[in-house]
This record gives sequence, structure tokens and C-alpha cells, in this order.
Amino acid sequence: MTKPPATPAALKRAVKALISKRAIEASLMAYDVSVWVGAVAEARRVFERVDPVEPVAAYHKAIVQALSEASDTYNDSDGEYTNGRGGIGDVLYDVMGLLPTPEDEAD
Repeated sequence: MTKPPATPAALKRAVKALISKRAIEASLMAYDVSVWVGAVAEARRVFERVDPVEPVAAYHKAIVQALSEASDTYNDSDGEYTNGRGGIGDVLYDVMGLLPTPEDEAD
């Protein structure tokens, strides 16, 4: 297992890398490419609006909350098979996995 980011700056770099990975994947989707690309771009915009704070766990929580809200409300009506929420959800779940949850630490 990779060591979790220990600082807000490290977390920000890790999230940017995840979003970049998802952007590449979105551009290669077999269907509704523009919807997937737009959704990942929206995830990036949402993430960039979250200001880094200490401790890193608080910053992580703020990012997760912002992406969760975006995932719940995003709707690109141009998609034939998707509205784009899955693209944001993929980023959200990636970000959630960057830091252990209290349940993980109890194990």
C-alpha cells in the first residue's frame, strides 16, 4: 500500500495526479466521450475551489465533501448513455482512497 499523503500540499499533488489519470481515461471512453471529459473537468474545477487547510485530514474531508456534492448534482444532458455523474464519482472514490478512514485505522 502506498503511504498516504501527510501534508495538504502532498494531498493536492496526489489529487491532481488522480484527476489527470481519469482525464486520460475519459478521453478514451467508448461512448459519450465529451460527457466523460466534461465530468472530469468539472471534478477538477470543484477540487481547485477547495482551499488547502491543516490538518491534511480536514483538507481531505473538504475535497471529498465538495466532490460528493458535485457527483450528486452534476447532469450533462448531452449524454446518450450517461449524464456524467460516474466521471465525477470515479474521481471521488479515488480521492476517498487516498487517506485511511477511521475504520481502517481501527483494524
